[in-house]
Amino acid sequence: MARRGGLKPRPAAASVRASLAAASAEPAAVPEDASFALIFQWGRSMTALQVSAQKQLRQLVEQIERLEEEKKALAGDIRDKYAEAKGLGFDIKALRKIVSLRKKSMTDRQEEEAILAVYMHALGMIDEAPESAVMDAAE
Repeated sequence: MARRGGLKPRPAAASVRASLAAASAEPAAVPEDASFALIFQWGRSMTALQVSAQKQLRQLVEQIERLEEEKKALAGDIRDKYAEAKGLGFDIKALRKIVSLRKKSMTDRQEEEAILAVYMHALGMIDEAPESAVMDAAE
């Protein structure tokens, strides 16, 4: 999958973290080119992002917010389609099950059906024992 935003992971992140760990005892040990620097405030140490890292963080947050909005809009569109199907007389619960089943492979569906049949038989919900062919698909 392609990365969004064109941001690349920082290879020096581990060394920066190590430097910050050492900096908790000695603030001068933090390298100046690190993506974040150590700041002391009210006697406690806090990390603050540099301007470039702040911009990257802001971009990532804004991209995530846009994607969340798109996801919300898509969920609304899906809800509208189910309402349309209901208006046409289709059973929504069955329609949702069909959509769910179509996402799975044939073997996954057969395995799920075989396990369900075994459990239903064990609970006395069905009289006949599961077929061996169905059980073979579950294995």
